[in-house]
Amino acid sequence: MVKNLARLAHLKKNVMQSMFNMPMMSNRTVTNVAQQTIIAGAENSQKSRETMKSNLVALGLVLSYIGVSILVFHFLEKWSVVDCVYFAMVIVTTVGYGDVTPKTTAGKAFTLFFAFYGICTIGVALGQLASWFLQRQRHVTKMATKKLLSNVENAAATVTGGISKDKEAMNPKKHKTQTYWKRFQGCLPSWARKVFSDSNKALFHASVPIIVSILAGLIVGAIEKWPILDCFYYAVITITTVGFGDLSPTSMSARIYAIFYLPLAVVTVAHGIGSILNELNARSVMKTKISMKELLAMDKDGDGKVSQLEYLSYMLVKLNKADQDDINGILAQFHKLDRDGSGELDRDDLERLDRELQRQNEEEDKD
Repeated sequence: MVKNLARLAHLKKNVMQSMFNMPMMSNRTVTNVAQQTIIAGAENSQKSRETMKSNLVALGLVLSYIGVSILVFHFLEKWSVVDCVYFAMVIVTTVGYGDVTPKTTAGKAFTLFFAFYGICTIGVALGQLASWFLQRQRHVTKMATKKLLSNVENAAATVTGGISKDKEAMNPKKHKTQTYWKRFQGCLPSWARKVFSDSNKALFHASVPIIVSILAGLIVGAIEKWPILDCFYYAVITITTVGFGDLSPTSMSARIYAIFYLPLAVVTVAHGIGSILNELNARSVMKTKISMKELLAMDKDGDGKVSQLEYLSYMLVKLNKADQDDINGILAQFHKLDRDGSGELDRDDLERLDRELQRQNEEEDKD
């Protein structure tokens, strides 16, 4: 009886020690995770504040541009508020219909400076919008890359006797979507199957903004009661910023719609065309065989070998994803941080960089 009680007491003591020792053993791990979480949260918060600040600045520039247009042209040209804002949007998008133009000498003189002012200020706001589209494009690219890596992994699993189909069973929604897409492709004729092939998905995604902008332009024609051909004609002439001026919105409701349509459509189409050209250029580069001359050009340090970094840098420049001067600048910055020349940034290098960044932030706060 006494022995059993002693064993029970000893077991209870060990359990209690284990319970109290567990947090101590994992304390460093918990601290590291907490530090990483705090740092990540601070970085995200800083990015959010910077994004909010830039968006507010862009909004202020847009409102100031519109406000100046209303105040000046309403006084000089006796235009309505809608016509003042409409004229401002026609200027900044460089569409230039010519349906609303200044007639007075003072109005023309002011427009000389107002046009430059508008392009510079609204250009910042449109840049914010374009950056959002670029982020969306990067997201699409990331998803495509993940899919490619998943396909490679499944192929490797098949070769090694793995069961890659189990992954599809684990994600039935994704598998169902792929099945519908394959069925859709199977119902198409051969020429359409090539158009909607998996390899053309990137081009399809880049073409969607252009198609949407054209369809959105048809609304102006519907308001003005134009024939269907004139509706498409107006939309294409507008989004390409050709702006002949033979067709332009005349009613108040159509011009109010055009105030929002013009800047959004012009930026969207410009980004879509740029994405298509980049995709076609990337395809052309990837299909081209690498010559010995190019391999020698990749060898920047002249050691007779092409490293991963050299190959990556060369291909990024060739695909117009980066500029050689930018890459050289980044590498030069890396070498400055790498004080011991080890080719790696160790803890001392990172702590030195952190102190330097804190010092710069303190100086900016003082200013």
